[in-house]
Amino acid sequence: MLINAAKLLPQEIDCYVLNTEYLRGYETALRKILTNDDFEDIYKFKSENLRSNAALYRGALRRILSKYSSDSKTSILINKDYCGKPFSADLDLSFNISHSTKCLVVAVCGSEVGVDCENGFRGMDIENLFTEALKGHPLQSEFRPECISQNELLRAWTEKEAFAKAVGLGLSLDFDQSKWRKQNENSFSICYENSMWYTHYLGKIEGSHISVCNRFKDSFKSIKIIKKL
Repeated sequence: MLINAAKLLPQEIDCYVLNTEYLRGYETALRKILTNDDFEDIYKFKSENLRSNAALYRGALRRILSKYSSDSKTSILINKDYCGKPFSADLDLSFNISHSTKCLVVAVCGSEVGVDCENGFRGMDIENLFTEALKGHPLQSEFRPECISQNELLRAWTEKEAFAKAVGLGLSLDFDQSKWRKQNENSFSICYENSMWYTHYLGKIEGSHISVCNRFKDSFKSIKIIKKL
């Protein structure tokens, strides 16, 4: 049975952009709301640094989702589907998460949603990166690797990943089957398997480029950026 979740319209997106250092100030409180299932996932990471960050981000996610629920923070079940997309059958909404070295981003929406944030490419060859980041993206036909800036690559990467995560297939999605069309300076429409999706580039926030994606052309007008828990 669905719990009494707060309402978000299908086109509305609450996008939480939380600086990692800001979250560290809540670390003790966030660890207290983690469940045994959370700790099972967290201890799959090999290094202490990765486990620490995973605990921080899972606690923050629980605290955010509790804003849309009448139940306690610890009673919300958080699962992943077969492609790794997070969901909760306890909530009548969708959410998606991403993180960079600088921040955690959580998008909450009244319909399917994907989000991605990036603040740099670490140790990756620029030509290979150009091919991977822009495969299927309109920029691929417009620029040569030596003529495109890292900021343009980062934006394109976040747009592609947000789209793939909204669809629910991640990077296993066949981008060659997607048809992109520019809507305005911040948005693309994407036709994929007879369905329409829309990316919305939010800009560079807390040091990271951020894009979200859902099924609504006008969602850019209904995106709320929130920087506090």
